[in-house]
Amino acid sequence: MQANRLTIALLLMECAEMLLAFSVAWGFRHFYWGDAGSGWVLGLQAPLMAIIVQFCLFSNDLYTAREIPSNAVLFRRFLVGLAIAAVVLLVIFFLVPALAVGRVIFLGSLGLFSVFFLIGRLTIVRAMGRRWLHKRYLIMGSGQFARELGSLILDRRPLGYELAGFLDKMPERVGEPFLNPGIVGTYDDVERIVAEERIDEVIVAVSNRRGSMPMEQLLELKFQGVAITDGVTFYEREHDRVYVRQLNPSWLIFNEHFNISPLTLSAKRVLDVSLVGLGLILALPLLVAAAIGVKLTSRGPIIYSQERAGLKGRPFKIYKFRSMTVDAEKGTPQFAEKNDPRVTAIGGFMRKTRIDELPQMLNILKGDMSLVGPRPERPFFIEQLREKIPFYHHRLQVKPGLTGLAQISYGYSGSDDEDHLQKLQYDLSYIKNLSVALDMSIIAKTVKVVIIGKGAR
Repeated sequence: MQANRLTIALLLMECAEMLLAFSVAWGFRHFYWGDAGSGWVLGLQAPLMAIIVQFCLFSNDLYTAREIPSNAVLFRRFLVGLAIAAVVLLVIFFLVPALAVGRVIFLGSLGLFSVFFLIGRLTIVRAMGRRWLHKRYLIMGSGQFARELGSLILDRRPLGYELAGFLDKMPERVGEPFLNPGIVGTYDDVERIVAEERIDEVIVAVSNRRGSMPMEQLLELKFQGVAITDGVTFYEREHDRVYVRQLNPSWLIFNEHFNISPLTLSAKRVLDVSLVGLGLILALPLLVAAAIGVKLTSRGPIIYSQERAGLKGRPFKIYKFRSMTVDAEKGTPQFAEKNDPRVTAIGGFMRKTRIDELPQMLNILKGDMSLVGPRPERPFFIEQLREKIPFYHHRLQVKPGLTGLAQISYGYSGSDDEDHLQKLQYDLSYIKNLSVALDMSIIAKTVKVVIIGKGAR
């Protein structure tokens, strides 16, 4: 995908910029004072600064290729991300003095990187980004799904996306307004229109394709280098979620990306144990403070446990700091609501900052959960929702997570079925694209979500 390639290119380019900035700052310090340091520590300091800076900028939405932000937004995101990176680095240097960088090198590196970053983003990237992402699309279909795909493309016009029009099965509908542009031909006109309009990608958004698709023409276009993309695939590619309303089992069965590699699961487990082990050490003072706060502000136990559905639906006990009153749930289970009266005074703060979920790190170490995955749901609700929402139980093909694509993209899921359907679309996309790199991306974005308190209830 062009968007992913552009993101990777940006990450590599700006990582190189950070390493270059560090080298120049080190050279300046060494030339004038001669004691800039060398050896194996130097080999760790530069990559450490590059990784932390990239992580913080990524968390602040500076590596999304689906948006070319205005200058004001670009400056604001960059300054916030760089400030957070500076604080994180100073904390690391305080905790591990052997890795500490001198003031001249530290400030010089960040200053030079700022110059390199802004020059690159405001010139080369802004010009090349639009050119790289520029594509002309033709949509086969004229139903509601085709309309949604057309709106998506039109929304991406600042990135260089262009919509040539729609095709319909019925000749009498040609010329009919349908968004802008309208219906420009029939299915049988696809090869001619692709040639005339210089189409890069044909998106097939037809629900009933049997006997109605010009397969020979589509095959010929495929051999000519024109991309022929299923509408569900295109929607998932652009939105990071699977369009469940248009989904059929064959899309899941024949999609090779739903084959989860044992090697990926093993690497994911190593990442979970490593980060959670480090997280427990760093979060120990916060865990103690939260436990004291819960005990002092309301009667009842500090830790709250509840049955949730894990991998393949196997039940397990999830641990959380108690954020509601002891008698919060009587009788039938119910979802938390916005401004829920059952939430205690300190519970509201813990839920907003996700502190109440920190004990789930024990669930991760036990193997019941992962750092990243679908939100752990209660078996009672899963049985209800699988009757209303198609494919809902397939979210149980991976371990539930402390954070996840749905949690950072859509927020908290309430009692509305539409909320659960939207989150399922993200969960299925996560399972389809499961990788350690995706987990790291979600963890990075979670930092921002936690800081701004997005989606908490």
